[in-house]
Amino acid sequence: MTLTLAIVAGLALLYGGGEMLVRGSSGLARRLGLSPFVVSLTVVAFGTSAPELAAALAAILRGSEDLVMGNVLGSNVANLGLILGLSVLLRPVAVAPSAFRRDLPLLVLTSLILLAFLARGRITPLTGLLLLILLIGYTVLTLRNAQPVPADDGPRPSLLSSLAAVTGAVAVLAFGADLLVENAVTLARLWGVGEHLIGLTVIALGTSLPELSSCLVAASRGDGDFIFGNLLGSNIFNVLAILGLSAQAGPFRTPWQLFGAEGLILVALSLLLVLFSATGLRIARREGVCLLACYGGYLAYLAA
Repeated sequence: MTLTLAIVAGLALLYGGGEMLVRGSSGLARRLGLSPFVVSLTVVAFGTSAPELAAALAAILRGSEDLVMGNVLGSNVANLGLILGLSVLLRPVAVAPSAFRRDLPLLVLTSLILLAFLARGRITPLTGLLLLILLIGYTVLTLRNAQPVPADDGPRPSLLSSLAAVTGAVAVLAFGADLLVENAVTLARLWGVGEHLIGLTVIALGTSLPELSSCLVAASRGDGDFIFGNLLGSNIFNVLAILGLSAQAGPFRTPWQLFGAEGLILVALSLLLVLFSATGLRIARREGVCLLACYGGYLAYLAA
């Protein structure tokens, strides 16, 4: 299979997996009596972040430490700038008051934690363990505080079929992302691109494609809760789980000179999202344009 055909096949799998994931998570939310936001914030967000986790662990095992931090930073910036921006252009997104009070502050906190690691220059197994404990506590708190949703009058899918749909969708997304990333990295290396830039761009964008495809499908269906929950949960998971698990293989460096500017950009985007959400608990199309412009400036900075 040529590189071009492999990339096209990967994109097709990502679109199909995104459609499956939106439908499966909607059925799972109805079956469990939870809101789509809570399901997307936990189950879906963790599932769509599986490619980032797989890529990070593979990079750590082969000693490519810069790919780990580049992947996490690049994916989180893409989630807030590119994916949320595009989704909001299709359909403005409402922000639940509970998300504004609890989840957005944690998004900012995890971005600041990432910046602190860059300033320190390394992540140790102990600090990684603390990140994992924070993730477990946040997930448990989110599920315990979730308000039950009254059952509708329509038929509800079985729990097994809903879980199978979500699991199958995540598998399709992971395979499609892997196919795309592997061939995109091959192209980038043929062009002589550095490893940390591959992590920030090619791998970050490739492993964020499950979020992109599922969020664009959700936007076309008018499911704003899915979009916001998926992206918030994915960014939180990327920092707490991916860095936390990667650190258990041993301490690894997080050089400020390579990633400091990108860390500051991520913090700025997180704060900008809080500002947009504070104005009427809604992210409008003009704010989506602003997020896309920020992402365009970020890519221009990387290309300079």
